[in-house]
Amino acid sequence: MNYNKDFYYFLSEEIKWELKRCAINYKELAKRMCVSEKTVVRTLNQHQHMNLERLQTICNILNIPISELFKRVENKIGRVAYFNDEQDALFTQNSELYELFKLLHKTTNMKMLCDILVCEKSVMYLRLRELEKVKAIVLGLNNTIKLIVPYYAVFKPDSLYAKKITKKTMQNLLNNCLEEKDNSTIKVINVELTIEEFDVFLTIVKEQLLHLMRCQHRREMSDTSSYTIALLAHNSSET
Repeated sequence: MNYNKDFYYFLSEEIKWELKRCAINYKELAKRMCVSEKTVVRTLNQHQHMNLERLQTICNILNIPISELFKRVENKIGRVAYFNDEQDALFTQNSELYELFKLLHKTTNMKMLCDILVCEKSVMYLRLRELEKVKAIVLGLNNTIKLIVPYYAVFKPDSLYAKKITKKTMQNLLNNCLEEKDNSTIKVINVELTIEEFDVFLTIVKEQLLHLMRCQHRREMSDTSSYTIALLAHNSSET
């Protein structure tokens, strides 16, 4: 099946949920599929692609139509995942933990994490425990790490983290956009609007920004560049 990383992530999560509902463990599933338990584990943790024939076999075992499974996945892909208040507060207070969280979606190997961030294993463990406290990850035996929050999660517009970076981001953005370039722009207009017209304008812009947030995790990272987009609007008649 030629689907992107996000599709496989949600597909695996739905299958795992159905396995729990049917009280079928990996060993039993492997036996019914006539494959090794290791193959099942690798497939459901996105380390190995799942072909259509194998997916159909799983659906038959779970007694669920493959079309229903696809429908659930598509519905979940369209949603925006937000950091909760505890995660927001932690990442706002400690940006290093936010960087670690993003790194975990590239590797969960303890040695590699320590090498990349140049720290001792004991220090890394304490940092991971902080992430576990806010339910971003779960630490298992032998330093195994299970990710709870998806890699495309974003901060809410009114989050502490968003407020923290707004001033710095806006200043940098204005400095970079004062000179019109292909990769930056700033537009200033003054128009007469009713309150209702202004509300409609804000709604349209917010929906477009939300659309961009929903779609960002579907794209291949190698094909994208990071853009900072800000909306400024003020009733100048009140100043």
